[in-house]
Amino acid sequence: MLGENLEDFLEATLSSSEGEWASTDTVAKYLGIKLHSAYVSVRKLSEMGFIKTKDKAAKIALTEIGLKLANAVTGKHDLIKRFLTNFLCVPEGVADEDAHHMEHIISDESLEKILQFFEFVEKDPDDFMKWFSKYKTFVCKVKV
Repeated sequence: MLGENLEDFLEATLSSSEGEWASTDTVAKYLGIKLHSAYVSVRKLSEMGFIKTKDKAAKIALTEIGLKLANAVTGKHDLIKRFLTNFLCVPEGVADEDAHHMEHIISDESLEKILQFFEFVEKDPDDFMKWFSKYKTFVCKVKV
């Protein structure tokens, strides 16, 4: 496990990329960190094989494995946020912040159960809506 900061750096690199390459400066600004801290992360991620560099590390790109990890973390974030907003009625901003932290610590087992829940809902949406409308009225204070 890389840890939250390095995983965030990979996600930010993915989000900041124009084509294959991203500017280290742009990634640092995206994350709200100092450029020196960004270069420290670049060095660590490069040594681990997740990032490649050019122009003295001013430009960075995700390697194949770095891209897979960045997409996996982003996918976790999106799934958790969707679960929190759509099913637990957590406001979007709160859900986004919570998902940001949860994406780094959620177990594979818990993530699998969320995926199975979505699969269950999709198999019989009419039956699901019977009890979910009552739940949503109770929790969210809105009518479905």
